[in-house]
Formats: sequence, C-alpha cells, structure tokens
Amino acid sequence: MIDAAALAQKLISRRADILGYLSSTASLTIGLVAQTLAFVIIARVLGSAQYGELTLVMTWSSIGLMWCGLGSGEMMRRRVARDRADYPLALGHALLVLGATSIVIGLLTALILQYAISIDPDPFMNFLIILALVASNQGLTAWNSLAEKIYLAHEHYAGANIINIGSGLVRAGVVLIACFAFGVHDLPGWAFWLFLSSLIIAVACAIAVIPFGPPRFWLIREELVRGSTMSLSSLISILRMNVDVMALGAVAPPAVVGIYGVARRIVGTAAIVSHSFDRLVYSKLAIAGRDGPAATLQLATRYSGLVTGLTLAASALLYVAAPIVIPVFGAQYSAAVPVLKITCWTLVLTSLQFLAMDAINAADQHKMRLMVEGAVSLVCMALVCALTYGYALDGMLIGLYVTQTLIVAALWGTLWWLAQQGTPAPKTERPIPAAQAVLN
Repeated sequence: MIDAAALAQKLISRRADILGYLSSTASLTIGLVAQTLAFVIIARVLGSAQYGELTLVMTWSSIGLMWCGLGSGEMMRRRVARDRADYPLALGHALLVLGATSIVIGLLTALILQYAISIDPDPFMNFLIILALVASNQGLTAWNSLAEKIYLAHEHYAGANIINIGSGLVRAGVVLIACFAFGVHDLPGWAFWLFLSSLIIAVACAIAVIPFGPPRFWLIREELVRGSTMSLSSLISILRMNVDVMALGAVAPPAVVGIYGVARRIVGTAAIVSHSFDRLVYSKLAIAGRDGPAATLQLATRYSGLVTGLTLAASALLYVAAPIVIPVFGAQYSAAVPVLKITCWTLVLTSLQFLAMDAINAADQHKMRLMVEGAVSLVCMALVCALTYGYALDGMLIGLYVTQTLIVAALWGTLWWLAQQGTPAPKTERPIPAAQAVLN
C-alpha cells in the first residue's frame, strides 16, 4: 500500500521544484498559446503551398541557427550556474561570437535559399524577403534565446518566464495587426512583419538583461573550441531532425510539405512539456557535472522516468485531439490529422534524447557527444532519405521512428559508458582578450 504520509512529506520536500516546474510550464504554455494562435492564422492565410515554402525557409534557417553564437547559451548556463562571477566574461564572449556568426551565417543562408526558393520574381526582392525571414529565425532568435538563458543561469525563472510570455504575445499581436488590420495575405508581406516583431522582441530582451551588469569583451579560448564542437554537434542533430522536411521537399509538392509542416509544428509545440523541465534541471546537471559523467548519469536517470511520463501524457492528448486540426486550420489541412496521430508519440523519444544530451554536455563531454551523435546521425539521415525517396511520406514516417530510437540508445549508451570509465570533467582554462585570441 502507498504510505500517504510519506508521499505527502516527499511532495512537501519537493514543493519548490514542483512549483518551479508548474510556473515554467505555465509561462511556456502562455507564450506557446500566443505563438500557436499566430501560427494558425499564418497557416490559414498563406495556404498550404505558401506555408510549405515558409516551412522550407524556416527549416534551412534552423540549420544555420545552430552556428549562431557557437553554443553561447549553453556556455552561459553552464559557467554562470557554477560561478556567478563568470557572468561579465561569459556575456562579452557570447556577444562577440553571436554578432560575428549571425552576420556571416545569415547572409550565407539567404544566398543559398535565393537559388532554391522563388518567393518574388524580382531576384533582388526575393533575396530581401528571404533575408528578412532568415534574420528573424537566426540571429534575432539566437539573441532572444541567449537573453532567456541569462535569466535561467542566474536562476531568475520569473524573468525567463516573462521573456517567453512577452515574446509570444508580441508575435501574436503583430500577426493580428498584419493580417486583420493591414490585410497581409502572402509570404512577402509576412516576411516584413515577422522581421518587425523579431526586432521588437530583441530590443526588449536587450533592455531586460541590463540589470545583470555590463559585459567584458573577452574571448574564452576553451569556449571557442567547445562551442564549435557543440555547434557542429547541434548542426548534426538539427540536420537529423529536419532531414524529414528536406527529403520530403525533394520528392513532394509544397502543399504536402505544408501539411506535414502543420503536424510537425503541433508536435513541436507540445514539446513544451519537456522543454519546461529542461529549463529547470540543466543548471542542476551543470553543477553535478563538476564531478564528471557518473554524477550527471545518476541525476538524469532520476529525471528520465518523470519526463517519460509527462511526454506520454502529452502524446496521448495530441492523439485524441488530432481531429481538431480540420476546424482550426481548415479543410485543406485534413490530411494532417493522420500524420499528427502517427508523429505525436515521438515526443517521448526526443525528450529522452535531450535529457541525455544535457547530461553529456553538463559533464563537459562535448567532443564525445559529437563523435557518437555524428556517426549515428549519418546513418539515420541516409536511412530517412532512402525511405522517403522510395516511399514518400509513408517511408519518411517509418524512418522517423527508427532513427529517433537509434539516437536514444546511442546517447544513453554513451553516457553510461562515460560513467563506467570514470571520465573526469576537463579543467577550466582562463579567458583571453579578444585581440589576443585573434592573434593566436
């Protein structure tokens, strides 16, 4: 029998964690509800074909996003969670790297998409439209994410929650104004308004982090190497997670990509369940990581059961609610219902992936994660491409589950192996001035 008194005592002892998770989830929910409203309106206004083009731009932009900042957000949470005195150096390093990489990667991505997607018949206007979409989904998004992580690194969860809620409300408000007040009905028009909303949020985030103090503009050499390693690892991860859209876009018309994009976006929205959990536990994993992988494995194992239960519940809810897609998005998206019912269960697998990734990163084993994830991801991407080429959407869905399962097994197996080896966390090096880093 369950000991009610012991259970009550345990819940009381974990009161702060429970309230923190509920608060985090509530804030993310409010922000995502606002963003989902915006997403629904844009999907309906643009139609499946134009929304398919937007999905392709966002997918390719997300690949470049992995290089914007070279993992500065993770670095911020890891270093500042361990020592608050590191904040000025961490911020200065993050701003230098984020500014340089965002400009280079943004322009490169826009140039590539210029020759792949035709939104406007005028080449120059086509480039400007794509650049606005890319900047909104890369550099500005990276800065907004860094601002949130600054608050999380200081364990100022209320501030991080406000950033999430505010961002969602601004985006929703801009969508309502653009579509209903100014009659925006096409992708070129939406590109302008998306850039405007992203710029407003970025300025607000800059003002929000001022109380934490000014930056010291130094580059931290070890974080350049570690950040590059993490960005490459994240790039491989995002390629693996987006190979479905890219492969489908190569064999199916934009309307099919748009239908799949809607189902995919809904599943991504439901990932709030695990994202809110991650926001709270990563600092704890980073602190435990000072003692190496064995400590982060022990902590991640404790969290795995809880995150699995949460995502199973979310997946079941999505499965039951899937038919709502038709009245919400319109009859043109009716084919998204069965796709959503199939893909909703991937929430469990992706949450376990991210928990293992966090545990490995928190133990400063970025290179090991890169080697293992890179090798497995190459196999996974080849498998998804082959199945999609041979069987279109059906093959892609099969490949999705096979590859997600392989990645979970590989990451948790790696974490367990590192813990058994007794691998220590690398020593932290001293930061160096930016000018000296360039000369070296």
